[in-house]
Amino acid sequence: MSTQKKLLLILIAVFIILFLILRSVIQETPDETGESKKEQTVLSSVWVTVKSDHQVSLYQNGKEKNYRYNVSDNELKSGFCEVELEDNHIRKITPLKLVKEKVLSYDGENLVLLQNGESITYPVAPDFQVFHLTAEGTVSKTDQLVYVGYSLSGFAIREGTVMGAVVEQELVPDRIRVLLRSDGYENLYHDKVRVTSKEPFTICYGSKKKSYEAGETVTIKKEDSRLKKDRITITADTEDGKIQVLSIKRGETNPSYRGSLELSKGTEGIYLVNELDLEAYLYSVVPSEMPNNYGLEALKVQAVCARTYAYGQIQSDQYGKYGAHLDDSVAFQVYNQTPETKESIQAVDETRGQILSCDGHPISTYYFSTSCGHTASAKDVWMNQSESEYLKGKLQTAKESEDDKTKWGYKKTGVYENLSKDSVFRRFLADDSFCTYDSDFAWYRWRVSIKASDLEKTINASIAERYKANPELILTKNKKGDYVSKPIETIGTLKSISIGERAESGILTYLVIKGSKAEVKVISEYNIRVLLAPKYDEIYRQDNSTIKGMNILPSAFLILDQEKKNGNVFYLIQGGGYGHGVGMSQNGVLSMVKEGYPYEEILSHYYSETEITYLVTAGRKVIVKSHKV
Repeated sequence: MSTQKKLLLILIAVFIILFLILRSVIQETPDETGESKKEQTVLSSVWVTVKSDHQVSLYQNGKEKNYRYNVSDNELKSGFCEVELEDNHIRKITPLKLVKEKVLSYDGENLVLLQNGESITYPVAPDFQVFHLTAEGTVSKTDQLVYVGYSLSGFAIREGTVMGAVVEQELVPDRIRVLLRSDGYENLYHDKVRVTSKEPFTICYGSKKKSYEAGETVTIKKEDSRLKKDRITITADTEDGKIQVLSIKRGETNPSYRGSLELSKGTEGIYLVNELDLEAYLYSVVPSEMPNNYGLEALKVQAVCARTYAYGQIQSDQYGKYGAHLDDSVAFQVYNQTPETKESIQAVDETRGQILSCDGHPISTYYFSTSCGHTASAKDVWMNQSESEYLKGKLQTAKESEDDKTKWGYKKTGVYENLSKDSVFRRFLADDSFCTYDSDFAWYRWRVSIKASDLEKTINASIAERYKANPELILTKNKKGDYVSKPIETIGTLKSISIGERAESGILTYLVIKGSKAEVKVISEYNIRVLLAPKYDEIYRQDNSTIKGMNILPSAFLILDQEKKNGNVFYLIQGGGYGHGVGMSQNGVLSMVKEGYPYEEILSHYYSETEITYLVTAGRKVIVKSHKV
């Protein structure tokens, strides 16, 4: 063997020996006591389930693993714990304090709980997670939220920080928290809140309270020192008493509220939340959303829809940071714009607890004012990828019978089932002989002629805002001829507007606006309605009544033509219906009531494949009763 080969073998052998020594040192580095260091891990928030005297399971991040551990020596019970592991063996388990109190607000970073009458704020750990504990003792990670206004969850707290939560109860939605906007629905916050009551009332702050006589007035400003440390709660002293808020107006009056008013300090002012019984909330939603003179059966339809919508909002955390489930404006459903009436109370009471559900879940009960004779599918309005079976668009004709075939135009039903072609939709809009449930209402057909220069002004004033709100739905044509999402401030001078596509319902899904500086593809009915708003012109409805200066087109069920008058270019827009067109037409409901349909059949017409579900509290359980509508 050559000398070079011998040297190479020696070097290889030395390298192997050094590698083995180094690995040994890394694995058994002695500490100051001379003992070898072992791998240690601390799990700050984990669910521990005791399975036997010598075995536990650790559940974290959706995974479960069993370990041997002497449970009896440590008197350990199942629950949230901090666990110390050493070389993948449990060294110590420390139970965490579990607090089960009412949640006042939750913004993902801080949790506010009501404890001993005072609101206590806790920071939330970055790896905060919620577990669901069944009656059988099994646990699983859940997307179920921390419900504001309820004490359904136990919160694991360590050194003043919420590490996790466990949900043991199902949600029984018997209360709702409504964020009351300022005068004119302008802001979410108030500079001051001024209240009175026809009944004696009490103001609570932490553990302190002060009583007031009926008719006394109290003003609380945003600088009030009590708001810096806690929340202020105002309640009438009688069960049916109401608190009147003098610092806001709804319609022509200062509204009065059942339940309690809760004031908390925000960055810009006071957040004012009305907490009350869900059914009592509906007393003032129903007449605010539907005219009282539509009759009891129509109000019952509205009550079921409004309750279903409210239930969905309670399950959501959209307004959790404000300590509420929704607000009282059109952004959700209007509350207490019109005070409760005898009829609205009766409609709510006679449908008490009823919601619409599909496959065991509450549905999205969208509704609007008036259809054009055909409702729209939700996926065509909000550009959803999936189709909701109960929110598919359909012609608004009566159920077929020998007596009403002629009246409701059944000979033409097949012709108008698909309105995606412009020529067919034009014929549909002009066909006075084809009757639908909405045919007799003013907004069923409308028209407006807008000067090109006015429309140009409206488009340029709104295009940047619409892009900011929906960058994926406002697309600008680039040099390659592709429509891409990019910021836009102006289209320049308006050159043309062309129809893009229609859905089967006839609603526009997009159009193209061409200007001297940009060509833009405008997607979705809302963006179309905003950019073509008749801000400076009169809209003529089918009864020849007029509305001037609207900030949004009545609907996107429209046709568009260019015409010249006195040397100026105008855009003639003709359309039908008022609103987004998804779900229930409120005026259509009125027609169906007049035809004698009960509220269950009306709900079935607008939301097919759904059930009326009754939620009844029975101890801590929820009994669900359903039947097809």
